[in-house]
Amino acid sequence: MLWVGSDGGLVRYDGAGWETLATDDVRALSVDSLGRVWCGSTDGLIRYHPAAGTFDDSPFAELRGCLVSAVACDVHGAVWVGTRQAGLFLCREEAVERIASPAEVSDIQAILPCDDDSAWVGGARGLIRVTRSGEIRRAEVASDS
Repeated sequence: MLWVGSDGGLVRYDGAGWETLATDDVRALSVDSLGRVWCGSTDGLIRYHPAAGTFDDSPFAELRGCLVSAVACDVHGAVWVGTRQAGLFLCREEAVERIASPAEVSDIQAILPCDDDSAWVGGARGLIRVTRSGEIRRAEVASDS
């Protein structure tokens, strides 16, 4: 199964054909170990349950209205959620917790979860490493100039 996020929503390719599923613009996506597809949209976080063919955004009301620009599932079952202007969040099933404020990290473009309960996060303020407890270490990147 191939999943693609687009302005038209979540698109699935099953090897035989393409199917567009009704949802908001999808800016980022990640598939968890249970096969659920987590979609970052222009209006928050949406979870798609392929077995049931249903979307679910009610547990993530805190993220409604946020442009979710990066989503990454980790090996522990948590979902890291990066936004353009609201900071970094961690979702564990039905709970949403802000891990880093917009002052600490903004315009998040990429998230790479690590096995040690931390994640590398790339955004407008550069590259940082964030732990689940919110400890932030900024990566020093050498310049060629």
